[in-house]
Amino acid sequence: MNKLVYSVLSFVFILSAAAQTSTPKGVKKPTPVAPLAIPASAVKQPDGNYRYVDEKGTAWIYRNTPFGVSRATEAAVKANAAMAQAASATAPSGSAKPAQDRDEKVTAVANGDTIQFARPTPFGVTRWSKNKSDLTPDEQKIWDREQAKRNQ
Repeated sequence: MNKLVYSVLSFVFILSAAAQTSTPKGVKKPTPVAPLAIPASAVKQPDGNYRYVDEKGTAWIYRNTPFGVSRATEAAVKANAAMAQAASATAPSGSAKPAQDRDEKVTAVANGDTIQFARPTPFGVTRWSKNKSDLTPDEQKIWDREQAKRNQ
């Protein structure tokens, strides 16, 4: 009895799967859309984008992205740039931390001719070592600050 039930169920399952994969008559498959390409007559801009004016007089900006080519009207690109500039001008002055604020949390310890730095981050402490003669200006400021703290 179980074999008969399983046979009927598998037959019904196969029929339903076949009905789902077949396309009804009269329904056309969609034609694939060709990917966007930069027109041959587009002019390369200094920023790496391409500018193209179509036959209607609309100026387009084409960009190569990791996901393919994208385009936008020149007016939209300029409007977005103006909005971004206005937003950065009206942003509170303390919204972005300058490098010196980040460097206040860095500690430095001398170990012979090597200085070992440590900076706390959200992902744990980042550590690196440098010779005293190879310090960058920022690292030199951190080292000078640490020496001043210890001499007080």
